[in-house]
Amino acid sequence: MTETPLPSAVARRWVTATAALGVLAASLWLLNGIVAGASPREVAAALRAIPLRSACGAAALVVLSYIALLIGEMAALASIGVGQPLRRVALVTLQANAFTRALGIAPGATAPFRYRLYSAGGVDGPDIARIVSFVRRTDWVGAGTVAGAALALGWIHPAVLWRLVGLLLLGVVVATAVMARVRPGRVPTAVPEGQGAQDAPYSQEAPGIPVDARWRPVAMQFLVGTLEIAASAAALYALLPGRPSVGAGVLVGVFAAARLLALASRVPQGLVVFEVALFSLLPVSLEPATLLGAVAGFRLLAFGGPLMVALAVLAGIEGHQRRSAVGSVFATAGAGVSAATPIAMAGAAFVAGALLLFNGALPLPETAGWGVRVPLPVLEASHFIGSVFGAGLLILSWGLARRMDGAHHLALALLLGAIALGLVLGDHLWSSAFFLILAAGLWAARREFFRPSALTREPLSPEWTVGVAAVLVGTLWLGVWAYRDVTLSGELWWRFAFSADAPRFLRGSVGAAGVLIAFGTARLLRGSDPPSMTRAGERLPGAAEAVIRASPRPGAQLAFLGDKQLLMAKSERALLMYGVEGRSWVSLGDPVGDPDDFQDLIWMFRSRTFRHGGWPVFYQVTPAYLPLYIDAGLGLLKLGEEAVVDVGGFSLEGGARAGMRKTVRKAEKEGATFEILEGEDVRTEMNRLAEISDAWLVDKNAKEKSFSLGSFSREYMAHFSVAVAKVDGRVVAFANVLQGGDGREFSLDLMRYDPATSPSGVMQYVFAQALLWGKERGFTRFSMGMAPLSGLESGPLAPLSARLGALVFRHGEHFYNFQGLRAYKEKFDPVWEPRYLASPGGLALPRIVGNIATLVSGGARGLIGR
Repeated sequence: MTETPLPSAVARRWVTATAALGVLAASLWLLNGIVAGASPREVAAALRAIPLRSACGAAALVVLSYIALLIGEMAALASIGVGQPLRRVALVTLQANAFTRALGIAPGATAPFRYRLYSAGGVDGPDIARIVSFVRRTDWVGAGTVAGAALALGWIHPAVLWRLVGLLLLGVVVATAVMARVRPGRVPTAVPEGQGAQDAPYSQEAPGIPVDARWRPVAMQFLVGTLEIAASAAALYALLPGRPSVGAGVLVGVFAAARLLALASRVPQGLVVFEVALFSLLPVSLEPATLLGAVAGFRLLAFGGPLMVALAVLAGIEGHQRRSAVGSVFATAGAGVSAATPIAMAGAAFVAGALLLFNGALPLPETAGWGVRVPLPVLEASHFIGSVFGAGLLILSWGLARRMDGAHHLALALLLGAIALGLVLGDHLWSSAFFLILAAGLWAARREFFRPSALTREPLSPEWTVGVAAVLVGTLWLGVWAYRDVTLSGELWWRFAFSADAPRFLRGSVGAAGVLIAFGTARLLRGSDPPSMTRAGERLPGAAEAVIRASPRPGAQLAFLGDKQLLMAKSERALLMYGVEGRSWVSLGDPVGDPDDFQDLIWMFRSRTFRHGGWPVFYQVTPAYLPLYIDAGLGLLKLGEEAVVDVGGFSLEGGARAGMRKTVRKAEKEGATFEILEGEDVRTEMNRLAEISDAWLVDKNAKEKSFSLGSFSREYMAHFSVAVAKVDGRVVAFANVLQGGDGREFSLDLMRYDPATSPSGVMQYVFAQALLWGKERGFTRFSMGMAPLSGLESGPLAPLSARLGALVFRHGEHFYNFQGLRAYKEKFDPVWEPRYLASPGGLALPRIVGNIATLVSGGARGLIGR
């Protein structure tokens, strides 16, 4: 079994993120030559010169672009046959796209937003992955279609070569969209090994859905993508003063081409890449300051405006959804919002930090310091502190994403401080308004930040790390561009004056760099991880064994198998046990111990898996703790149902138990007797138990399982009482008894019998007698284990994974006795309780399921054998 996942995925993420940083640096170098004749004050003047009427028109067009995105979201849901209330879809559209655009993250990275909001409406992980894929393709289809058409028509360049490029681009877009089309309403026949549900072959169209319906998603992608691009480009066109020499059609085509290049660059927001492409592709000359002012206004309206609205909505929901007066308003749309809030607040805090650093790099406007009525020392200190606060918010944004309480308190303090600095400087009102909304959101969502973890111990993602580097590169470029006429010398560091903007930039940059260097140094000097992660063997650590013995969950004692590792909570009152296979770190069930520690323990596990490039997976979890897994960003998939027998109501009397009573009496006539062996008696019979186990494995041509199923070893069996059936005083069948620490629940784990000497039906006899024994001992619950894939919905509106699972349950008897296993357990009249898989889901799900199968089978060879 692999101890640690291969880091190849992490390496790829680092390469991609670093490449994006390289593209940004190259784009800044190109932009430096393009805007050499403009100054920050000229750009600011061009921005302020935009008429209010034009700004209102551009804002209306931005709203139109979001309406197009809403239509696209509804089309994505319709393409997979999932219905959701319009209010929820509208909220998802606002949140996902506002943060996608403002934070510059890829459309696929909005899956957490969509999952947390849609899962409250019953949509599962694989379907959400298909929605995200649909939205991502729509972005590319829209930009590619408009750009290809503009090139083909000669709007961007009249040369024949460019027209041919446009036709080729159109062909690629159409071919890609058609090949990747979604087939709604089709019935999957089977999922080939190694493929996901979305790759399954289809046998026929579902009744009532016309064949032509499969082309509707493709048409909607072209319609929505084109409309969104056109509305966004028109918003920029509306902000150009006079627009005398640029036709609307030309600008729409250039805008689409610039958007396409920005998407391909993987640079957040397409920042700088979009501007460079816009300047390079426009067939007419525009003043750099004029165009930059219009682009800045467009980014404020198209990115900043929706982000502020989205934050305000989050703050409103967080602050009021628990109150009865407005709870009903958000009951449909707001369900699941709290789980997405930390990610949203973290991204917004990153933007806030970047704004503070960018503001510190640019010259102060003439109105700064209330017309220079603020004392110079206060002005200098405010500018320097603003840059330090910006670097601090960049760092704390990662802690907010990890739900750290310390990061929450510090971020709130820095935002309030930034607002105060804005009041001192008397400028940057847009920034101050954004900080105020973000601070209100953080305060309203304070319950969502509960982890007392240290930020220096949390793993950092490549994207976040490179994002911080990108902000620093952008800050330095802004300063160099703004003060390109200033000769840098040692004297500048000590020059203090109201007009000394360049020295303030230098001092502020050093302050911000100092904060980041101090953070990096603290991480390098941090101690190693506490020894809470240990190998589970014959002798568990005292605290771990105490938690396992006290757990009301009998399955916790599978830790004694010695094939799992343990992760202890800091309080040592809770733990989880897990195995590693491939990239999957699989926890067996919910954490064990004090429920108050479960949430922090889940996040600790999540952090450690990501640090090693792995996937956090929780196998066979119960409904009671599903919100904790959703909060940790994991998707849910129903695996089946566990059979739980009411021990107090169990009896062999009555007509319903006639068959079981007959089996028990027949075994007794053949000389079978029932006994519970404990302590020394178990060790005395250990050789005989080993003989029975070996004979059973040979007879069944089976291999020992592991992880979630017991396997025979003398050390493992010695931990338990053992239920045995004897004939003439000789053990012929056995099962070890797992007992909950509170004396309420028990189960039988490893069940073996001697094929040569056992009476027929001996294991049913052992089950029945064990239940009667448990009833006498005062137990109330008896777990018979899970029936895989049972209880899954198969209706037309059920999630794809559920429909597929139900299909396998009905028709997969050739491969596994799904229905027979459930039918056997039904003899004991159990209550069926659902069990779930919590994991990253999406395209990783087939590999995760394969890794779990390997763990349970005791290795790759066990998958081939029985």
